[in-house]
Amino acid sequence: MEYPIHVAISFAGEDRGIAEQIVTLLNSNGVKVFYDYDYQDEIWGKDTYVYLSEIYENQSLFFIPLISSNYAKKMWPRHEIKSAFARAFRSSEEYILPIRLDDTQIQGIPLTIGYLDFRTVTINKIIENILKKLRKKGVILEKEATASLQTDFKKNPISNSPKHLVQLLGELGIGKLSEWKRDIYWDSPRWYSLSNYFEINDENDVLSPKNEYTLEGINTKYTIHNNLAVYLESKDESTVEELKIVLNIHNSDYEEKAKSIFADLTDKVFKLLNVDIPIGLKNNIIRSRESEFIHHSVKVKLSLEVSNVDTWRLIIS
Repeated sequence: MEYPIHVAISFAGEDRGIAEQIVTLLNSNGVKVFYDYDYQDEIWGKDTYVYLSEIYENQSLFFIPLISSNYAKKMWPRHEIKSAFARAFRSSEEYILPIRLDDTQIQGIPLTIGYLDFRTVTINKIIENILKKLRKKGVILEKEATASLQTDFKKNPISNSPKHLVQLLGELGIGKLSEWKRDIYWDSPRWYSLSNYFEINDENDVLSPKNEYTLEGINTKYTIHNNLAVYLESKDESTVEELKIVLNIHNSDYEEKAKSIFADLTDKVFKLLNVDIPIGLKNNIIRSRESEFIHHSVKVKLSLEVSNVDTWRLIIS
């Protein structure tokens, strides 16, 4: 029997970042994955309970649950794995391929069943094992494993010509980047380029009480706009090791607008690099979710630093 879906992934919302890493890498290898965000148009208007039962019981070649304490508590994962159990019960071949995020036990999954442990097995190894399972089932993928993003980068100005990348990023609409140069103030070699800080404000900018401070007994009002900038850094003159987009939130009144611009800028950067943006990354930026992706072997990290100012950093390395 041929199945329209190669892999159906099941997870708790708290573990979406890990799910997205797996989905992105499987998609890049031509694997047909059921991932809820990619099927929203299909799910819209349908009886979700019935629709998911059909997907997880009858439409998929393999079912991959991300087992965690979060998974055990949630209603929809319990429904999804119940549907998978129904399929496994009537099948003599393996169908449920668990990936453990912690030691939580799920009722119905035997302690003796084989699993992969996300804490000890690399995500690339997980993808490799899934591809092996599919090939053993006779699946011919539309495209085999693509070259890693590191290789793609070598075909791309990000590593071949830092000066060219500086020029390209200057087309993002936030202003030109500085020339690629060595930082003479560092003891160890460091090459860098950066843009000016692009201010994000509103035409009707209004001073708010939180923008008040006292200096020598005088109460003063001021406005500092949210701003963002792009950085390139490396220890080597001939390549770029890190590309950073940094957003500083000075004024929460315009935080939503700032994050939307940040997300759009991130999308433009990936397009300039001729690389697909990790699934869910833009959504995580807008929803203020820290996340980390291993995207074709390259690390993409979104993190928040909280001090006097909330600083969001997206680092491609």
